[in-house]
Amino acid sequence: MFLRNTKLIYITFLLIFVFLNSTVFAAFNKQINYQGKLTTSSGAAVSNGDYNIEFKLYTISTGGSPIWTETRTGANKVTITSGLFSSMLGEVTSLSGVDFNQTLYLGVNIGGTGSPSWDGEMSPRKKLGAVPAAVESERVGGFTPAQSATGSQIPALTSDTIVLGGTTPGLKALSTTALTFQNGVTGDINFFSSSNKLTSSGALTIAGILSSNGLSVNGGAFNVNSSGAITAATGITSSGNVTLSTAPTTSAGSYDII
Repeated sequence: MFLRNTKLIYITFLLIFVFLNSTVFAAFNKQINYQGKLTTSSGAAVSNGDYNIEFKLYTISTGGSPIWTETRTGANKVTITSGLFSSMLGEVTSLSGVDFNQTLYLGVNIGGTGSPSWDGEMSPRKKLGAVPAAVESERVGGFTPAQSATGSQIPALTSDTIVLGGTTPGLKALSTTALTFQNGVTGDINFFSSSNKLTSSGALTIAGILSSNGLSVNGGAFNVNSSGAITAATGITSSGNVTLSTAPTTSAGSYDII
């Protein structure tokens, strides 16, 4: 069936969230419920049946290339009864890669009930309003939370732990601002594996107690003032200077200056 000069006389959008599980920050399946009535050029409802329909999202009202396409053919055709239909956009082609933090326009193309024979995209395109933009509710400033954050994602806790999943994760303070851990609170900062390293190309200041099963200083100076303390279970090795303002103590091992 080839439909020429068909038209949509009304359309509505309903945004629904289908949660995959109840975990906080769990990913959810974003879909837009698109409803409309399809008529002929004379205003009569089209015949009942399962129709091929293609949906496209654009960033401009005319021309350009779509940023998302969903083609509903075969087993994914859209059922139309008395001209009325309802389709879940994103059910066939995921909307997860679409940035809804911008103005978007929906194009609709009808392809009949048999093998697709496209009528041509209807004009004008439908401008998406504020409801689909609610997809951005899972984001913060356009960024997506993740429990193993990479790139520009926002880290979210996993069992009380922040996991940075990138290949070169980093934490830094801009300009001359100091980056302080445990500011004004108590509690230890622990490195749990013997393969973990604490590396600094500049000055590393620790106001409290530094405990280590092995401490190596590869260059420069290592200073401990009278208000601090350092405890080593096995030894301290330095290829540079080690300055101790108070008498050193050790439970085992030795202090070696190379």
